[in-house]
Amino acid sequence: MQALVIPNLDKQNAVSSTRAVLERLCASGIGALLDERLRAPIGEAGGGRFMPFREAAKACDLILSIGGDGTMLHAARDAVAWDKPLLGVNLGRLGFMTSLELSELQRLDALAAGNWREERRMLLECLHWPGDGNAPSRYLALNDVVATKGALSRMVDLDVSCDGGRPMHIRADGVILSTPTGSTAYALSAGGPMVEPGMRCISMTPICPHSLQMRTVIFGPERLITLRPGQEARSEIYLTVDGEQGARLEEGARLEIRRSSRELRLIALREAGFYEILSDKFKLHWLEGGASERIGD
Repeated sequence: MQALVIPNLDKQNAVSSTRAVLERLCASGIGALLDERLRAPIGEAGGGRFMPFREAAKACDLILSIGGDGTMLHAARDAVAWDKPLLGVNLGRLGFMTSLELSELQRLDALAAGNWREERRMLLECLHWPGDGNAPSRYLALNDVVATKGALSRMVDLDVSCDGGRPMHIRADGVILSTPTGSTAYALSAGGPMVEPGMRCISMTPICPHSLQMRTVIFGPERLITLRPGQEARSEIYLTVDGEQGARLEEGARLEIRRSSRELRLIALREAGFYEILSDKFKLHWLEGGASERIGD
């Protein structure tokens, strides 16, 4: 078994942490592959092999990211493109998507023994039609597709329709279309619900809506969501995909968002389920018997 290791060297202690991961993989009998551009900062310590990234991605059996959730999002694009399972070691603050903490590297031994399970995570496909007759740009999102205002404080006007039906007019700072995986990211900060990642649905959460009645809408997984700048739109509107890719939505542009036919394969080495992870990461408290603790009880 061979693992392509993708570290985020901007993280504190990233080099020493990467070397520790490489040493543990080697001790477990798992070969470690790294992008040859990492040879200088990482060095030969740890026993990893350096090669061109494309060769490593093709040869590996899995991809292992070292960093936070942002590193996982970046590595997820490679994992989906090469159809490889993804495992994350957390060096960030929250690390909700990552499977292991740095103190749990001994769990990597389970990889060689085959004692792990694979979770499938839904992706969104976003087509950005520029409105000038040119071909659309295509994006894949593990977390979310966001249409939001520019630098000015003025709200944006957006028309959103489902399966070509009557459009819903939204006046807000923007909207977030998220996967269940992305429900605990930006959408949660905007007041959206936490959705179990194994579900298949598309959540639309407005950002600071003008109307107090505007709340998150949950669409079925096979729905096609179309978003256009409203006729009254006077502010700049920007598209952002997973916080990394994006473009400006010009007049006449539209976005088409649907469930992708591709999925992310995510490696889980712990038995903890979604609700246990919520409790751990978000410091929620659960009473014996499964009921959540209420304020004042």
